Amino acid sequence: MQNSANFSGWTFGTTAGGSGWVIVDEDESLNNAGSATGGTTPMLLSEYSTTIVNAHQLQLMQLDPTASYTLANDIDASVTASGDVWSSAGFVPVGDFSGSFNGSGHTISGLTIEEPSVHAVGLFGLVDEGAVISDVTLADVHIVASGGGNDVGAVAGENDGTISDVTGAGAAAG
Repeated sequence: MQNSANFSGWTFGTTAGGSGWVIVDEDESLNNAGSATGGTTPMLLSEYSTTIVNAHQLQLMQLDPTASYTLANDIDASVTASGDVWSSAGFVPVGDFSGSFNGSGHTISGLTIEEPSVHAVGLFGLVDEGAVISDVTLADVHIVASGGGNDVGAVAGENDGTISDVTGAGAAAG
């Protein structure tokens, strides 16, 4: 279910807000690029929005990690642990994030990431220089990064940008 080749007649793309489907891969690429394994089952490209109201839209930030995002409400991300569109590894960290993310004082709860195959592990894997993440609470986070040398955090695995007015609670281990 996490391989685009298994879906005969489906159109896969990478255009944020476009038509068709997208699979977010465990290595933060899209649609099984290279030898990447899918981290999600297909999600509608049309679900993408810079105004985020659900966990799918959080994941779809990977379509444009340069954009400016705003949370419109609290997000129940517990579905990242129970399946929905995610593999047993849960949420795929948004990698190489160079945009902005304003939580608007809202909370993301229940985010789960387990045994990802990426180096930097958190809601955002790598926050690039110039990126800004602000005004959000992460609650009941569960992050487990297998293998040595992983950078792990609830908000960001590795941060070269600016993170302000952010709080978090839960467990993160690498």
